[in-house]
Amino acid sequence: MDKTPHPGGWGGGHSTSVTVELPPAEEIAKYDGLSAYTYTACPDHKQGKDAGCNEWDYIQRLDVCDRRHRAEGWDSHDSCDPGATLACGCTRPGGEEVDSQHTCNEEGTGYSDCACGCSEFIRWVTPYAREGRWLTDLDGLVSLIRDGGEREFVFRGANGYTVDIELFFHDRGTDTRVVGHQYLWGSPGGTSFNEEYNTRHEDVTFQVPDGATRVELVTVISGHGHSSTNENCAEFCNHQHEFTLNGHVEILSHPEAGLPYGCRDQTIDGGVPNQFGTWVYGRGGWCAGMDVAPKAIDLSSYLVEGENTLSYRGLYQGQDYTPHPNGQGDYMPEIKMTSWLISYAPTP
Repeated sequence: MDKTPHPGGWGGGHSTSVTVELPPAEEIAKYDGLSAYTYTACPDHKQGKDAGCNEWDYIQRLDVCDRRHRAEGWDSHDSCDPGATLACGCTRPGGEEVDSQHTCNEEGTGYSDCACGCSEFIRWVTPYAREGRWLTDLDGLVSLIRDGGEREFVFRGANGYTVDIELFFHDRGTDTRVVGHQYLWGSPGGTSFNEEYNTRHEDVTFQVPDGATRVELVTVISGHGHSSTNENCAEFCNHQHEFTLNGHVEILSHPEAGLPYGCRDQTIDGGVPNQFGTWVYGRGGWCAGMDVAPKAIDLSSYLVEGENTLSYRGLYQGQDYTPHPNGQGDYMPEIKMTSWLISYAPTP
């Protein structure tokens, strides 16, 4: 995206799509590193809420979409039966083929595009009334685009910005390359963090792909909702995330959540300094004016031959979480999570 206007707005359904010609797969395979540079500019670069910058913190995402295989002539119809369908297909990141369809619109004047999905690729949170500029490491997530070629990306988020995004492929000298990924749990749209949260995440069994010598768990996790519960979850509480592989436990936690300067102290890690409002307070997995950077955990030492079992729980103070509403608001706690297993093999 190059100075691309994003009209958007707070709430659902606001997006800006771009189609990009990525390098071919054999070129991408030369690199073991991927980074994204993002710049969101306020109108006329005038910062402050009265100058057009968004006053509050808003979630932004860049999704990478499945490759569509459209039905021949799907867009040549000027009439059709409302609800009628045409068969089409989608190729998901990594090569999985799935069936889909075009659907005739309610007016009967034509078919929609092939209904293919998109996967979260990058997540940010906007600054309080300032422009944002980030460089985000996405090494393992090169798997989502490793087949190269033409791909559609969708930017979703708040209005009032002109957006620049560039992808940089580079060689970190690790002598390994990504060879595959498996989506695990979560929803970037949010899952209610309550007493039923852990019932929604079943164990995952998997086998290590042939030739793979390293497997990483990669997660993007942020907690949202506050003031409506006594615990101030999930924005201002230390929610933990427990991953167990074949009996070995790894825990991700957010001890900075609720600290008076928990986010101010992260400007050294790329947060936008000198914002307006309450940006300085520590949050559970994110800060206003920062990217929600993927976190990688190397699981290679705990793998076994044959079938491996990976489980997940979201916790508060080491226990399943039961919120205690205080009647002060309607926005209850939720966890926005995306997670993958990323497999690596030696460089050919």
